[in-house]
Amino acid sequence: MFNCFRRFMPAVALLALIIGASAQAQSTRGSIRGVVRDSSGAGIPGVTVTATNQAGGSAGTATTAADGSYSVGVAPG
Repeated sequence: MFNCFRRFMPAVALLALIIGASAQAQSTRGSIRGVVRDSSGAGIPGVTVTATNQAGGSAGTATTAADGSYSVGVAPG
């Protein structure tokens, strides 16, 4: 019985490390992605986009890229 335990202990330890590492890699922030377009459908560069978490009061801002795309990081509320 003890021999069996010794044989599988390294595998159990490795599994615990992998699970622990993946749990630490998770983020507590989210993101909102989109594209700002004009009436013709073309992306608009250089626009400042602000997303506000109304529950928590935090806000994130981003400036649109050349194609009008943006990604705003936001904290949970």
